[in-house]
Amino acid sequence: MLSLNNFYWIADDDDAYIPVKCIEDHPNDDVISFQLLDSNKILKRSRSSIVGGLAPSFDYTVKGVPNDLVNSNDISEASILWSLKQRFLSGLIYTSIGPVIVAINPYRNIQGLYSAETLHLYTKSLEPDKSIALSFIAPPHIWTVARAAYVNLRANKTKQSIIVSGESGSGKTENTKKCLQYLSSVSLSFEKSSSCGQPIEERVLYTNPLLESFGNAKTVRNNNSSRFGKLISIDFIQNKDNGNLRLCGAHIISYLLEKSRVILHDNEERNYHIFYQMCSSPSMNLMKPENYNILNYGSSKVSGIDDTYDFSQTITAFQKLKFADSDRIAIFNVLKAILLLGNVEFEEITNDSCVSSKLSNDGLSILLEASELIGYDPKKIEYVLTQRTIIIPHQPPISVPLNQTQVTHKL
Repeated sequence: MLSLNNFYWIADDDDAYIPVKCIEDHPNDDVISFQLLDSNKILKRSRSSIVGGLAPSFDYTVKGVPNDLVNSNDISEASILWSLKQRFLSGLIYTSIGPVIVAINPYRNIQGLYSAETLHLYTKSLEPDKSIALSFIAPPHIWTVARAAYVNLRANKTKQSIIVSGESGSGKTENTKKCLQYLSSVSLSFEKSSSCGQPIEERVLYTNPLLESFGNAKTVRNNNSSRFGKLISIDFIQNKDNGNLRLCGAHIISYLLEKSRVILHDNEERNYHIFYQMCSSPSMNLMKPENYNILNYGSSKVSGIDDTYDFSQTITAFQKLKFADSDRIAIFNVLKAILLLGNVEFEEITNDSCVSSKLSNDGLSILLEASELIGYDPKKIEYVLTQRTIIIPHQPPISVPLNQTQVTHKL
């Protein structure tokens, strides 16, 4: 039997966990009466809904939720999730748990969150702190983590890592960009006065439009989902006179790109952004997305995404990153060839021994156009599309013909 007027966490279908006070409990009854702590509302819940006790000193008001939940007098799962929700409802999407920053995606712009004035709070003092959550007086922010990495690198001269993790749509891409923005803003460019003409901080930031165009796509849960992982390594050099760090280089390693999305995606999703960007630009001389098999299903138009504008940003990024015009043209020719190859049609051939495929008459003309774009032998392209090669150790390669369905999925 529960003690009357004691505080408890109970499970809730809508709010996960809510803090309540027990006001009525009968030993032979499975249903208990609770009162919400922030109102006079009475709830009747089963005894099994109780997940734990709540400290009487626990402050259940929003003001009582600390910036760093380590300082809370209740660090249970229920308390942490409830506290995160209360902060989120107040427009505070960042919360500290020790050196970890928890970010909850608001799916909207919050005025002033990333303004120059806010940035100044995290750059005005770059002296080492004993704790980024306690000693540094500023609200939790993604820049809290970026600042800690910069400060520790500057003071200790040891490599620092920032891990940005979460499920799809949680805001990993945006928070990674904000980390890069912070590190660029506090760094003095090593090449600012060199002949390259572009500060390296600016070039690092311009990698984002390219990575997003070629590696991001609309999914069911996220309109700008990264379909690959990336490791970004940023190099600094330290000024011997004042100890300031100057950004002098960056390396980006991508891995686990979702290659299957090029030919197949769900009906509520899109292919990679770059294909739709190219189709929106008259300079590319392409048809509308509806005319390409790898683009003509799913959501070609997405709320909040302007493919024409984003393509201009992609072109600007190519220019800022000093891509040669010939390389940029070659990249777009490969993408055009992919669009064309998706429209190639095949006919199935059946004989006594196996089922194979061959190009249709219309498919041959499209294949020739694609091969011309990439400068590759059309016969070799046809062979690669219609055959599967099996390699057995110490044996000659074996070619296996593919049927029409297999060829379509191989595209």
